[in-house]
Amino acid sequence: MKKIICLFALLTVLISAHSQAVKPIREANLTGLEILDQQNFPVSKIRPIYDEIQVFSSLSLTGISLGNSYVSTRMWNDTEFIEVPIDPNDLSKTKTDTFVKDIRYMVEGTNIWAKKAGKWGLINTAGEVLIPFEIESFDYMRSMALVSTEPGNFPYLLAFKEGKFSIYNQKGSLILAQEFIPTHFFQKPTQETLDMLEFSYFGDYIITTEGATLVDSLVKIPAKKQNNKIVAQAYSYHVYFYRGGKLNVWQASTGKLLFEKAPKNLEIHFQDEKGTDYFEPLNVRSFKSIEKFLENNANHLVPQKISFMPKD
Repeated sequence: MKKIICLFALLTVLISAHSQAVKPIREANLTGLEILDQQNFPVSKIRPIYDEIQVFSSLSLTGISLGNSYVSTRMWNDTEFIEVPIDPNDLSKTKTDTFVKDIRYMVEGTNIWAKKAGKWGLINTAGEVLIPFEIESFDYMRSMALVSTEPGNFPYLLAFKEGKFSIYNQKGSLILAQEFIPTHFFQKPTQETLDMLEFSYFGDYIITTEGATLVDSLVKIPAKKQNNKIVAQAYSYHVYFYRGGKLNVWQASTGKLLFEKAPKNLEIHFQDEKGTDYFEPLNVRSFKSIEKFLENNANHLVPQKISFMPKD
């Protein structure tokens, strides 16, 4: 989700063990990519025939991992503007520096989203088309990384086509069509639909609501300062939780609700292959529970099983 980490400073891009670097190629108003290996030698080129290209990339800032994010060729240039807080405890007091660098981003996996003649499609690093250029818009869903054991599938993408949403994985496979998503998700603006699905969708399971409101709470992290030098930039992210109403869990594969009577509180248990919780359950009605969940998720653990428990 674009809103989760609001950072305007990209200083260092780390190269993962099996990633390839990508650099933009521009011709007139069109763009392509040059694919580089870990030794910075060209591997292949994608011709500059696209309006825009987005790659899913691993990023870090001054040695601190920012996780993964999509990066658009429209953002790539040789000048980056760095916002540095003068007061580490006050995000509003900043100074802006400019530096020039040779920007390279790491593409995770082998597939890339490209825009051509106003529509999006999926291509691979050889330029082969995996999904035709028919998608009007898409956004990616970070929460999917919590429920996958298959590399290259995540994050899922919420794609808009012919008036309907569908969910795809990074390999271009259709995971869930709109007709299998509870209708109340689509009674909201597009961005709110994305936020609700991202928070509520766990593979085959979707948390449904009866009158509950999805709350968006912004968490601000001040810059970290040592010896009068800023060693970690200030940033902010969004935390979501439900308030009021009742909750239930709808299983996409069966088309049925898990609970006959909707509870007010719902715990989600992330478990290993034996069904043992490997960190604290997530209570979708508790802000503190979600904060703890985010902290534990920094361990990059991937659950093998998920179960739900009413907690009224």
